[in-house]
Amino acid sequence: MQILTISHSRQPQKVWLKFDDDSLLPFKIDDLVILNVKKFVEFDVAALTKIQAASSKFVMTEYALRQIAISPKTSKLLSQKLANYQRLIQKKYNYASEATSGLTEAVIQEISAKGLLDDSKFIEYYVRRHSKMSQMQLKYNLRTLGLEYSSQESDHDKIAKIIFQKSKTTNLTDFKTKNKLIASLYRKGFAINLVKTVIDEYLTNC
Repeated sequence: MQILTISHSRQPQKVWLKFDDDSLLPFKIDDLVILNVKKFVEFDVAALTKIQAASSKFVMTEYALRQIAISPKTSKLLSQKLANYQRLIQKKYNYASEATSGLTEAVIQEISAKGLLDDSKFIEYYVRRHSKMSQMQLKYNLRTLGLEYSSQESDHDKIAKIIFQKSKTTNLTDFKTKNKLIASLYRKGFAINLVKTVIDEYLTNC
């Protein structure tokens, strides 16, 4: 097999390799020099596997960086996303299994070495995104991701803040409105007895 053309792409570090069977592979420019990739040179199976391995590593690393740019990730979350993505690109670019062996682990190690996987940043992001979730539910969800979470804020205080905000736009003395709020907070992981207690405290003091 031979490479017929090496074409630039819109990404500054990326080129496209077009082979004599009309297949295309995305490739990192730096790897052209490292692997001495040239046009019109016949590649044996071993050389082609190296090219595919470099291509798949480049594609997976770019995907990992995009995912982290969208939001913080843990090693576990990113590994799951990379494993799914690897199956997609394996089919799309027809990578040999030998070229992608251990690929997800290699990308995770590289990303981790650059300090781009920070559990504390992910916890901050997750808690901020789910600010109305109970502390118990937050702890449980994060524990399933292999993370430990603790906070000085109690569920009592958290419910009180939510109720105060809701009281600005809703009438909590209305029976249906009150029950809807109780049901909503219960679905977010708050203990129903605690929710009722805090609402009653608020109505008594307002």
